[in-house]
Amino acid sequence: MNRNRIILNGDEIISSNEIEISWVELKSVRNIYLKKTDKWYYPDRYETLSEDFKNKINNYRHLLRELPQTYDNANDAWDNFPMWKEEYKA
Repeated sequence: MNRNRIILNGDEIISSNEIEISWVELKSVRNIYLKKTDKWYYPDRYETLSEDFKNKINNYRHLLRELPQTYDNANDAWDNFPMWKEEYKA
């Protein structure tokens, strides 16, 4: 995820800075992505998934849940936020 904030006036960059992220903000966004993948865990749906997809979605959710334990501060966690892939959507 990108923490850079750029303010433009037409094509001209007026200012550019890096915003600070709190753990509360990060966890809020993380929970949105966890919720987006919850649907894959309904029993009738999970049983139909390939092992490859199950591994991908399980790994993605694991990376999301481990952000606070993996990084010392929310900014680093945000900078390394696992990317959402279109294949997780359906």
